[in-house]
Amino acid sequence: MSVSLPLDTCPLRYQAIKDPTHSAFLWDGHALSYALIDHWVNDICLAMAKQGIQTNDRLMLLNGNALDTCLLIIACLRTDVLFCPVNPSFPEDQITQYALNASINWLCSPATLSERLLQYCNHFVLPEKNHNVQRPNTLIKINPNALLTVVATSGSTGTPKAIAHSYKNHFFNAVGSQSALPLKPEDSWLVSLPLFHVGGIAIIFRCLLAGATLIAFSKHQPLAETLTSYRISHLSLVNTQLYRLLIHEKMHLGNTGLRYILLGGGIASQPLVETAQNQGLVVLTTYGMTEMGSQVCTDKPVFSQYGMTSGSLLPYCDIKIADHDEIYVRGKPLAQGILHKGELQTVTDASGWYHTGDRGKWLNNQILVTGRTDNLFISGGENIQPEEIERALLLFPTVIQAVVVPYLNVEFGQRPVAYLKTTDSLINVDALKQHLSHHIARFKVPDKFLPFPDTSQSLGIKVNRQKFKFLAQQINR
Repeated sequence: MSVSLPLDTCPLRYQAIKDPTHSAFLWDGHALSYALIDHWVNDICLAMAKQGIQTNDRLMLLNGNALDTCLLIIACLRTDVLFCPVNPSFPEDQITQYALNASINWLCSPATLSERLLQYCNHFVLPEKNHNVQRPNTLIKINPNALLTVVATSGSTGTPKAIAHSYKNHFFNAVGSQSALPLKPEDSWLVSLPLFHVGGIAIIFRCLLAGATLIAFSKHQPLAETLTSYRISHLSLVNTQLYRLLIHEKMHLGNTGLRYILLGGGIASQPLVETAQNQGLVVLTTYGMTEMGSQVCTDKPVFSQYGMTSGSLLPYCDIKIADHDEIYVRGKPLAQGILHKGELQTVTDASGWYHTGDRGKWLNNQILVTGRTDNLFISGGENIQPEEIERALLLFPTVIQAVVVPYLNVEFGQRPVAYLKTTDSLINVDALKQHLSHHIARFKVPDKFLPFPDTSQSLGIKVNRQKFKFLAQQINR
């Protein structure tokens, strides 16, 4: 992609000068121009200064809608403030520990305030939005190398990792994406992924750099209804969402304005992809991660006996298949590091490679991801680490041993099943789910709770996890 937008220039202001009346947002069905969005961002910058936010401060957004998230990201870009959105489904204890670990000192929570977080953070209040907009005429220079976003991963332990990116990282990820997924000013992209995920944030930067339109809503809208009511050209989905559209809703996506589907988030279903392709859509599978700002590889998938590929290498990214088939990545989109106890720590080895923990190989010049080097698995686009669930289960009074493994699920790709050994040989599913809701995110709560098999190894001896995975493969057969 040839980008006329300079790296050191605010992309929103650039588009607001270039085409001020063009729609930057379709918000609840109302068109919001680039000039108006730019005006609102400017008001937020003024409010940040008035309320005491300073350069290099760290601002957490909790329960923010898509419009406010977009405005705050660009306001932080212009003021050299770190923007830190957080998944509101994380337990409050986890969010608090994350905020302390990342040294977050400001909280913006438009929906509900956390009194506990306010013990550690100042409260930032968004200004009222007015429509007295004037056409901007001066470009705004920004520091592309300054830290801009801090994204919380799903977390393999009690506290999620805080992955820090600069605007430069997001810029080159978006530019690289254009080589496989063209995006023009007349196009529109539905914000269908959460904006506390890097996949959602990437949609914002792709549209800003291309001068395209973001489509979003203040309240949840059924995806099928949205696709039939609005002319949406580009859509990011995980397998779960595609399943619901094609199977639950029985949609013919070719009858909408949709042209491109970017399918990520782990395991994808070949029959679902083929169905969408047969309806006339361009379906692109992608391999990416939070650390690389979203996409690393993207392309039309190759179907093989080994599985479905996840795309060709994008510009500005590099991949190496290392020992034990582990995938290493590096490139301009790679994160600046991880925030730990307020300090930035590198994510790479001495040669600049990030060790992903994924295993894979090349097939027809595309990456084929074959699995994980550890036990982490993906369910509906969310990372799930079995040991985190096991630790929470062991806090339940009657549970004395727990093993969590994935089983195949047609809608979510994989879901967790928990094998339990209890003091009374009973499994109270409702009580267990209630207990887990206080310790882990809702999407990590297992769908099934089953007793330890009689053939399992005795208590106190490390179990053979592979045997449990084999048992889980028999579920639903």
